[in-house]
Amino acid sequence: MKRQVLIILAVFGICLAFPELSTAQWLRIHEFGSNSLECLEASGTTLFAGVSNTYNPGGLVLLSADNGSSWTPLNANGWPKPRANRTYAELTHVGCLAVSGKNLVAGTNTRGVLISSDNGASWTAAAGLPQGAGVNCLASNGTLLFAGAYGKIHVSADGGASWTAAGAGLPDTAITVLEATRTQVFAGTFFGIFRSSDNGSNWTASNAGLPQDRSIVCLAAIGSRIFAGAGNSGVFRSDDGGATWIPANRGLPEGNFVNAFASVGSAIYAGTFQAGVFMSSDQGLSWKPLNAGWSPDKIFVRCLATVGSQLIAGVSNSGALTSEVWRWSPADASGPAPAGETALTYFANGMQAYRAGDFKNAILHFSKAIELDPQSVEARVNRAWAYLKLGGPSSYDLALADVARILELAPGNQAIHFAAGEAYRNKAYFALDKGNTKDANAYLDKALADYELALKADPDSPEITVSIGHARFAKGDLDGALAAYSGALEKNPSDKGIAQSLTRLFDAYDRAKRAFDCGGAKHTWFLAGQFQSDKKHYDLAVACMTKALELGLADVSVYSARARAYEGQGDLLRAIEDASEVIRLLPFEITYANRADLYQKSGALDRAIDDYSAAIKLQIKSIKSQPVDYMGENLIRYYMRRADLYQLKKEWSAAIGDYKKIAELLYDGPQKAKILQEIGLVYQAKGDAKNAQKYFQQAQAMDPNLKK
Repeated sequence: MKRQVLIILAVFGICLAFPELSTAQWLRIHEFGSNSLECLEASGTTLFAGVSNTYNPGGLVLLSADNGSSWTPLNANGWPKPRANRTYAELTHVGCLAVSGKNLVAGTNTRGVLISSDNGASWTAAAGLPQGAGVNCLASNGTLLFAGAYGKIHVSADGGASWTAAGAGLPDTAITVLEATRTQVFAGTFFGIFRSSDNGSNWTASNAGLPQDRSIVCLAAIGSRIFAGAGNSGVFRSDDGGATWIPANRGLPEGNFVNAFASVGSAIYAGTFQAGVFMSSDQGLSWKPLNAGWSPDKIFVRCLATVGSQLIAGVSNSGALTSEVWRWSPADASGPAPAGETALTYFANGMQAYRAGDFKNAILHFSKAIELDPQSVEARVNRAWAYLKLGGPSSYDLALADVARILELAPGNQAIHFAAGEAYRNKAYFALDKGNTKDANAYLDKALADYELALKADPDSPEITVSIGHARFAKGDLDGALAAYSGALEKNPSDKGIAQSLTRLFDAYDRAKRAFDCGGAKHTWFLAGQFQSDKKHYDLAVACMTKALELGLADVSVYSARARAYEGQGDLLRAIEDASEVIRLLPFEITYANRADLYQKSGALDRAIDDYSAAIKLQIKSIKSQPVDYMGENLIRYYMRRADLYQLKKEWSAAIGDYKKIAELLYDGPQKAKILQEIGLVYQAKGDAKNAQKYFQQAQAMDPNLKK
C-alpha cells in the first residue's frame, strides 16, 4: 500500500514539475538521412515533401499517407534524370509544392515545374517556362496557379500544365514566397512585398509600415489578415489587404527569423530559426512558445503543414545533424492517435533527447511512452536516469518512484538499484548542504545498500564502485572510500575522474594528518606518490612509488616520477639510477636530456655532455623522419645546454661549434643576433679578440637594439 501511495504521489509530482506532460508535445516521426527537407504540402490526409540530396544529383518528391511517419519516393516514371557531364548541382532540390485539383505540382531549381496527375506515379514537364528555369515558390487561389522565379511571375490556368509570363512592376530580384487569396496575390522579395489585384499581370509595392530591411521570408493569408515574416525584423500583419503593415511580435524572440506559417482552426503557428515554433490564438496579437518535446535552440523550422488537427514541421536538427519531420498533436485533438504515435516512437525520441543531454525533453517522451505502454520497464529505467541527470530533490524523488514501479514490474531487475543509490546519495548531499547530518547519513546508508545490490548484478562495474567510494567519502569513511576508489582505478587506470576523486581523498587524509594504505593497488600507490610529490613530501612520495614498483608497475612514468622525488630529496645518485632505468625502457631524446640535467647537478659534466650528445643525435634523426617545428626548438635547447657545459669546462672551441650550429638553425633576427653575440663572448673568453669583435659586429648589424 505504501508503495502504491508513493507511485501516486510521484505521478502527481510529475505533473507539477513538468506541466507539459498533461498537454501536447512534439514527436520526432521521421528522419530523411542524406536528403534535406525543403518544403511540405498537404492535400487532405496526404502529405507531400520536397527534398534535396547533397550527395546524389536530383531532387525528390515524397508522399506520406500516415501524417509523416513514413514516406515513399515519387521519382519513377518521367522524373528527370541529371543530364550528362553535369555536376551534382544539376537538379538538387524541389523547393516548393502545390496541389491544384488532381495535379501535384513541383517547383525545382533547374527544371522549372513538373506535374503529376496520379499522386506522383508519373511526371511531365510543364510548358511555357524558360529552359533551365528555377522556380522558388508556388501559390494557388483555387483557380489559378502562380510560380515565382527571378524577377518574374508565371501563371497557369490548367493546373500547372502550361504557364505564361506575367509580373509587370516586379523588381529585378528573386521572388522568395507567394501567397494568394481570392482577390489578390502577394509576392515576397528581398525588397519587400508586392501585390497584384489582376491575377499577377501587374504589381505594386506594398511596404507601408514594413522596416527598411524588407527581406520577406514567408507569407500567409489567415482569415481576413495577411502575415509576413520579415527576416530578423520578425512578423508583420496587415488588416487591410496589404495596404499597410503593423508589427506582430509580442511574445516572439527578438531578432529571430520566422521562416514558416501554418494554421489549424483559429490557431496560427510560426516556425523560427533556432527558437522552435510559436502559436497565436488571437490573430497574431500575442505569441507563446510551443516547444515541449524538442530543443528549440537546435531546431531550424524550414516548413510547416497541417493534416487535420495535426501540425507537421520539417526541420533541420543541428543537434542530430539531420533533416527530420516532427508532429504536434493538440491535446484536445479528437479521434485515434495518428499513425506512428506509439510507445516505441516516443521511446526513440526520448533516447535521442537523452543522448543529446536534453533530459527534460527525454522525460517528456519517456513519460508519453509509459502512458501508451504502462508495462514498459525500459521506458521507466531510462526516465529514472533522465531524472537523475536533470538533478534536484524533486527529480531524485521521481527517480525513486520509477525504481519502485520497476521493481514491481520486474522484481529481478537488480541493476536498477544503482539508480536508487544515485538518488539517495544525491539527496544526502542536499541534506549535508543544509547541515542535516542525521538525514544525510540515513540517505547514504540507503545508497550503500542499493549499491551493494546493484553490484551483485554487475560485479565488474567501475561506476558502481566509484559511487560506493563517493558515498563512503561523504560519510567520512576515508578508508572505505580508498578501498572503493582503488578497486575502480585498478580496472580503469586511465580514468581521470577516479584519479581526481582519489586526489581529493588523499588531501582529506593529509588535512587529517592520517597515514593511508593502498594495499595491493599499484596504480593507486603511484597516484599517491604523485600527490605526495606535489605536496613536497618527497620521502613519502619515494615510499609510495617504490611500493608501486614492488607491486609490478615497473613502467617509465613511475621511474620518472620517483627520479624527480629523489631529486627533491637531494639524492641525485638514486635519481640518476631511476633516470637510467627510464632510458633503458625508453631511449628517447627527452629521457637522455633529463638524465643529463641530473648529471650536471651532480657535477658529472662529462657524463652530462655525453647524454646531451645522445639527445642531439636522436633529435636530428627525428627531424629527418618528421620535420616538425617543435623538434627544431628542442634541438636548439640541447645544443644550448651542451654549449653551457663546454663553457663550464672551458672547452671554448666545442662551445663555439655548438653555438654556430644553433645559428644555422635560426632565421635572421633578434634571436639569432643574441646567439652571434654569445659566440663573440666565447671568443672573448678564449682570448681571440679579432673573432670576438667580428661576431659582435654581426650581431649588432642584425639587431641594432641589441645591448652591447
